[in-house]
Amino acid sequence: MRFRIVTALVCLFVLFSSVEYAKCQSYAGEAIPDSLIRSWKPDKPGELEGSYHFSMSEDESELVFRKTMYGWTAQVIKGDWAGEDSTMRWVFQYENLTNIRVSGDTFYSDQYQGRFIQFLYSGTWKKALLIGNPWSSWVDGNGGDIGTWWEIRSIEGVYPWVSERFIFPNEIEEFSLEQLKIMRNEVYARYGHVFRAGGEMESYFSKQEWYTPVYTSVERFLTDIERLNVQIILNRERKLRENDEKG
Repeated sequence: MRFRIVTALVCLFVLFSSVEYAKCQSYAGEAIPDSLIRSWKPDKPGELEGSYHFSMSEDESELVFRKTMYGWTAQVIKGDWAGEDSTMRWVFQYENLTNIRVSGDTFYSDQYQGRFIQFLYSGTWKKALLIGNPWSSWVDGNGGDIGTWWEIRSIEGVYPWVSERFIFPNEIEEFSLEQLKIMRNEVYARYGHVFRAGGEMESYFSKQEWYTPVYTSVERFLTDIERLNVQIILNRERKLRENDEKG
């Protein structure tokens, strides 16, 4: 709460101290004047791919931005406390953006819009994404929220590439039925899907340090990449089963 109050006060000071700073762009609780912001237009659009980190502490969130053969995907990851007293725990939530496109330095989606920028902070020009209509509720209504660029963090599990890029059917032809089943369910496990108690997948994933069961259904969290890949894996599983039945 103190963090939000300080941010608001800084924004108000910047807003009323100079006509030049008509808006307050927020970065980790600090007001960044427009004079310290410039456009970011890399020579190769793929350089925009990355994880953009917004805010700090309990208000921290990130937007994972990927370039694929079919265009862009973007997923907002944020968290909140859930449960009561001794059962309270930090739970991640995921929002997949739709109709994403990039034009010059401008970012578009059905949910949020913004622009890719560089801003001067502590003597260093940082790459970032400025969201004009931020999902963070604490950001002052007169400005946007700045998320700094980082390399996309590694994904947990044995088959991380199933969540990173679109796969082709021939890539998984050498995997066994058991491997394919784990590969497919690993996608759901990363989002905290609760598997059937005593079942094969519950037994397997409960032994993985990174796995935390949270949701009875995580289908809404899956990205377009994951949805298509899961279907490709399922198709391969069916084919292997059919071959086994034919003997």
